Amino acid sequence: MADVPDKVLVTKKKKGVEPIGARGGTLVVCPLIALTQWQEEIKKFTEENALTVCIYHGNNRQKMCPREILCKYDVVITTYQVLEADFRKMVSPNKVKCPNCNRAFKMDKLGVHLKYFCGETAQRTEAQSRQRRTAGSSRGGTSGNKKKKSMKSEPTKAASKKSSKTSQEKAMEGYKESVLHTICWWRIVLDEAHMIKSRSSSTSSAAFHLTGIHRWCLSGTPLQNRVGELYSLIRFLRIDPMAHYFCRKDGCGCKSIYYRMDHGKCRDCGCGSTQHFSHFNKHVLNVIQREGYTGDGRRAMMKLKEEVLDRCLLRRTKESRAEDLKLPPRTVIIKPIRLHPREEDFYNALYTQTKSSFDDYVAEGTLLNNYAHIFDLLTKMRQAVDHPYMIVHSKKNHTRMQQANAVAVANGSTECELCEETPTDRVLSSCCGSGFCRVCVIDMMTLEDVGEGNTRCPCCRAPFSIDLNQESHQVVDNGTLAITDTAGMPSLKQMRNVASGSILRRINLAEFSTSTKLEALIMELYEMRKERPGSKALVFSQFTSMLDLVRWRLISDPCLQDLGLGVRIIHGGMNVKSRDEALKSFREDSSVRVLLMSLKAGGVALNLTVANEAYLLDPWWNPAAEMQAIDRTHRLGQYRPIRAVRFIAEGTVEERVLQLQEKKRLVFDGTVGRDAQSLKMLTVNDMKALFT
Repeated sequence: MADVPDKVLVTKKKKGVEPIGARGGTLVVCPLIALTQWQEEIKKFTEENALTVCIYHGNNRQKMCPREILCKYDVVITTYQVLEADFRKMVSPNKVKCPNCNRAFKMDKLGVHLKYFCGETAQRTEAQSRQRRTAGSSRGGTSGNKKKKSMKSEPTKAASKKSSKTSQEKAMEGYKESVLHTICWWRIVLDEAHMIKSRSSSTSSAAFHLTGIHRWCLSGTPLQNRVGELYSLIRFLRIDPMAHYFCRKDGCGCKSIYYRMDHGKCRDCGCGSTQHFSHFNKHVLNVIQREGYTGDGRRAMMKLKEEVLDRCLLRRTKESRAEDLKLPPRTVIIKPIRLHPREEDFYNALYTQTKSSFDDYVAEGTLLNNYAHIFDLLTKMRQAVDHPYMIVHSKKNHTRMQQANAVAVANGSTECELCEETPTDRVLSSCCGSGFCRVCVIDMMTLEDVGEGNTRCPCCRAPFSIDLNQESHQVVDNGTLAITDTAGMPSLKQMRNVASGSILRRINLAEFSTSTKLEALIMELYEMRKERPGSKALVFSQFTSMLDLVRWRLISDPCLQDLGLGVRIIHGGMNVKSRDEALKSFREDSSVRVLLMSLKAGGVALNLTVANEAYLLDPWWNPAAEMQAIDRTHRLGQYRPIRAVRFIAEGTVEERVLQLQEKKRLVFDGTVGRDAQSLKMLTVNDMKALFT
């Protein structure tokens, strides 16, 4: 997406009005992983010293690059994280701290927070009462583990105003100017512009408030999940009238790119907030949400396509530019796998429990009120398909086990919950962290039909879940767990950049158990090395824990090491230097044949033509994101055929995710892809389809 003609794009300088701040060159905002690549590409495709480039990043960026210096550069490259952080520091003085929970809110939001969420007088709405809260999610004036400040039973309006004023004064003392927002840029380029798809996020707000003459949005996936995501790009480009708010009062010509209200009144015309409406919401989004993709909903989609996208969208597909690019063929293979019976039993038990919760929400009519919880349950099901360790040894389970053990010590109940004797080989259940003798659990499982999910934990009465391959635990005097078998742990030194929170630090590596999907990947890599010895591979997953397990499997097997399957990893928790080192090693070191990347951290903005094979361990909700990940290899400069493999576990939620992907592809084709016929094929109830 690029800026549109002047009669549509409202970014021109008005006569007699000077733009705020100094004049700047081109500002490029990109993901962190693309920071140095932008610099390298500019250097590669321009003459020497033709353009001056500055990377605006790092803790001392404002001291090292003040406004006067930034304005001298032709190109300034920064990240979405830096843009958001600087903007947040700039607008935070306009926020007021809540007297109860000490959280900061804008003036117009504080009243809502106090009325419905925080304090003894807060009253939950009917919709809020249908939401189920998980443990530890209490907020504001509710009870919790953290120590709360004492609250006044009925704070008066005068007291609220007084506390707000004091908080505002304190905030003003820490005011910091955002250099990027004080410069009027000649051109603003958002690389991977779908990063601002959520219109209410602080990152989107930071982008909206940039001042510039020309605006560009670069994205291979401007629409990922729903049509409403296009609004953020439309608003950034300031496309008239879709990006604006209007007043419906007769005779009022109020029109603004911002929805600015003070105490329920518009800053520009003084009319109430209910008098104002978003043109995009009224004529496109609300119609589609109400009517679906047929009838008026389809006409709204066509309105968006014809009046906006056809006028500002510059789309270049590989098919349309095949003669210029001359790219090699790309083959995408869906590889179905069948889980091991033990993994299948584990998944089915988890699925049964998840579907029970889902059915309860449907019966109560509270499905949409508990969307976040449903998404969490679906994520667990997808993780279980990758490797049961991701559920059994998750951070949440690990913390719960430690807490349960501490409680057991405090209560003096360190005996086995079955035989009531002090266990010599103690294992902990996954459901509640209770301790048992390993032998007692084995005896119980042989007597009862655990495969049908009928066995209940004798302590919490939840479906019994325990990993018999876990290391033995002893209770020590200070109430912590001591691992008695650590034979496999020292070999962690063989690995680089193992984070303290890695799953590898929560399992006994000496008794490491693989999974069906993990072995399917290993077999593919083995065949690649044997049959296509010059190839390099990218391995993608949404879960960094799965990447850690793959990494351990590759370096712990001497046979794989002898094959020369050196491995590097890239994930969101790495700094710029570590990422650059991993990428350089993968590109230049012939012994490094595999690069593991999380889909979000490495699936965009990278040029990795050194690789010609890609493996996707788990399907993502958005098919375009997966294709973008594969296209890290299928780019200008690639001369070898591309082979991509997508692993799908049969009879699991992954098959239904594939069906959902097809529907989302049709939405994309019906708008960005300009295929109006695809809109006729869409249906509703996608979420319910995942549980059928």
